[in-house]
Amino acid sequence: PAPAPAPAASASVVASGERTVASPLAKAMAASKGVSLQGQAGSGPGGRIIARDVDSMSPGSAPAAPSGYRLPAGVKSATPMAKKAAKKEGVDWKALQGTGLGGRVTEDDVLAAAGKAPAKAPSAGGPKTTR
Repeated sequence: PAPAPAPAASASVVASGERTVASPLAKAMAASKGVSLQGQAGSGPGGRIIARDVDSMSPGSAPAAPSGYRLPAGVKSATPMAKKAAKKEGVDWKALQGTGLGGRVTEDDVLAAAGKAPAKAPSAGGPKTTR
């Protein structure tokens, strides 16, 4: 039988423009330390950045702004709640500049265009029920 291909080095650097793979703990540590994980090498499985890697990084560099997905020019998208609010308020959501993920129009964008207060975020504990 042919020999198995050699495994990739565990400390690989993520190519530019690709998603940075890091553990949730490493991401939280990097944010509090002021370190950017973009393009950093990780020593975890598959090159994943782990807490030990963040410990060895020098603080001071601000985290990189998320590159995030943007919709192609001329393409509009809205959340289902935004479309519902736009219909109710008589607002053309396609004419709005979206502030959501990827430039998506959100319910708050529609309500702001209608001159109304943004939708309330649910409380952290959720609704209280009594029996």
